[in-house]
Parts: sequence; C-alpha cells; structure tokens
Amino acid sequence: AWPLLGPERAFAAIDVTTGTTTALMTRPAYDNALVCASPLTGRAMDEAIAALGKERAAFAGLDLATPRIMGIVNVTPDSFSDGGHYAETDAAIAHGRRLREEGAAILDIGGESTRPGAAPLAPEAEMARVIPVIRALAGDGALVSVDTRRAVVMRAAIEAGARIVNDVTALTGDADSLGVVRDSGASVVLMHMLGDPQTMQKDPTYSDVVEDIRAYLTARAAACRAAGIASERIAVDPGDRKSTRLNSSHLGISYA
Repeated sequence: AWPLLGPERAFAAIDVTTGTTTALMTRPAYDNALVCASPLTGRAMDEAIAALGKERAAFAGLDLATPRIMGIVNVTPDSFSDGGHYAETDAAIAHGRRLREEGAAILDIGGESTRPGAAPLAPEAEMARVIPVIRALAGDGALVSVDTRRAVVMRAAIEAGARIVNDVTALTGDADSLGVVRDSGASVVLMHMLGDPQTMQKDPTYSDVVEDIRAYLTARAAACRAAGIASERIAVDPGDRKSTRLNSSHLGISYA
C-alpha cells in the first residue's frame, strides 16, 4: 500500500494512466512496472506517488488530514444537474444549510451555468443571485466558495464572506482575476475548460487528454505562484468537464 495524506491512511491500489491506457495496480504490480520503466518515467512515477502521500497544509483554514466534501449550491435556473431547484435565494440558503448539516465542509455557490450551450450571464445578474446566499451562509460560519469566472463577482463574493474562488477558467477568463485572488488572500481552485460553454462541445480535441490537462493545470498553478499566490492557497480540479467528450471525460476522472 501507499500512504495517503500522511502515515495513518493508505491506498490499497491505484490507477496508472499512460496515454489512453489505464491499469489498476497493487503495490507489487506497481513496483514491477517501476523496475521496467525508463529512468525518466520511473522518477515521474515516484514523484507522483510521493505527492499523493504527503501530508497537506490546511486549505482556506480547512484541515486536510481527512478527505473533505464540497456541497454544491447552484443558484441558477439552467445548470445541468440541479438547475431550477435552488434558483430562489431562500431555497438556495436552505439547501446550503442542509448540505452543511449533512457533512459538507465547503459550500460552493454558483450563479452562472457552464453547461454546454449555456448563454453568458451579465455580472450584475450573477452577483444578484450569489451574493445574498454567500452572505447568509458565511454568516452562519460556513466555509464558502464562489464558482465564477469574473473578477468583479469574485471581489464581491469575497467581501460577502467567501474564502475560496472556484474558477472553471483557472483565472484566465478575466484579466483581473489573478490580482483579485492574490490581493484578497482567498484560496483558489483551478479548473479546466476548452473554449467557453457555447463552444466547448464543438469538436474538443486533445492529443493526449490526461497529459494535456495535467500540463495545463501545472502551468496555471505556476502562473498563480508567479503572481504571488502561495502554493498552499492553490488547489486543482482535473476531473470531468463538459468540454471533454465522454471517453475523454472518463480519462480525466481516472487521472484525478
């Protein structure tokens, strides 16, 4: 087994993805693959395992000694999963409180759908949806994340009590986003999306979906550090995005 987030927990098996091939490996199989690998590949494999196993610094004040759950509150009429259920302020607040009672450590509040084909929303409309919800839930003492790609919404959400910015564009969608996150002291979750919601399903192409997403998120994390955002304030989310085709999305999940 391999240690997970310190010495008290362990992986019994891991998925190892190379190109488009994913293999489930126990420790003996992994050790054998490591022996057969080139020195460069072997070093990369060891570095990846070491990174997964090391203890994590707190993120936005949250102890990461154990896995944590993020509860999603979509204050939208058209999100792909629950659009319309919590579009009203009171319903969204009640949903967030229920998620927290059920064990969510972070409440992620979004006001703009990024489902394929979704039309962009004016920042003023987005803020009208999310700011009252953020203010109420943060006022309860919840750790709140704002899901937005606009700097003006990030700034207003942080002022209302959000401590995490969760951006599908990895702080590339707005030229002011990096500065807002850096200067606020908020933490950030960097995500991946090709194009925008209106174009993401128009022939999304990767040469190697796992490597392409890994390289993109690595570069974005480096850009954040270069801008003055400390590593412990940065998280990456490489998982299933709507700008990947079905088989590509599955590969992204395997990599995550």
